[in-house]
Amino acid sequence: MAWFVVAARRFFGVLALVIGTSLLVWLVYNLFWPTPEFKQGYKTPVQLILPFAMLYVGWHWIRGRGLRPPPSVEGRSDEQKLDRESGE
Repeated sequence: MAWFVVAARRFFGVLALVIGTSLLVWLVYNLFWPTPEFKQGYKTPVQLILPFAMLYVGWHWIRGRGLRPPPSVEGRSDEQKLDRESGE
């Protein structure tokens, strides 16, 4: 099951990188040759957050960093599980 999670993260990491790169390339293209839709739709630099966030998340997921699941408590005795849950 762990191989599937790694493969899914890498797939979605590549997908996020492709989408983020595409958005940035489209933005740069429209800065030099703007279309009427771009002139109407581009309002603030805050709109650049999404492409850069996608690049960041995609890069970290491909590299194996990012969101980690909590440590498993399977295979432990009931006392150890209770100690872990109570913070002792």
